[in-house]
Amino acid sequence: MQVRFGGPKIDEDYDHLDAIYTVTISQSGMFKQADFSEAIQEALNNLVATASSIGANGVININVKPELAMFDRGINQAVIIGTADAVKFK
Repeated sequence: MQVRFGGPKIDEDYDHLDAIYTVTISQSGMFKQADFSEAIQEALNNLVATASSIGANGVININVKPELAMFDRGINQAVIIGTADAVKFK
C-alpha cells in the first residue's frame, strides 16, 4: 500500500484514524558519526509503516524534533522524535 504525505493545505476529505509517533536513534561508533539525515529518514519510514499497519493511506501534520545526546568517550546519538496523524483519504 502506498501512503501519501499531506502538505500544509489539504483540499481532500479524509478520516482521522490515529495520532502516531516514533523515536529513532542514530548512534556514533568507532567508524561512524551519529547521522541526523539517517535518523530522520528512518523516523519517516516508521511513521509510514505505522500508518499503513492501521489502514491509513495518508500521513499529515508531520513533526520531527531532533535531539543530540552526548555521552562520555566521544559517543553521541542523533535522536529524532516524530509525530504525525494517520488519515484515510476518501
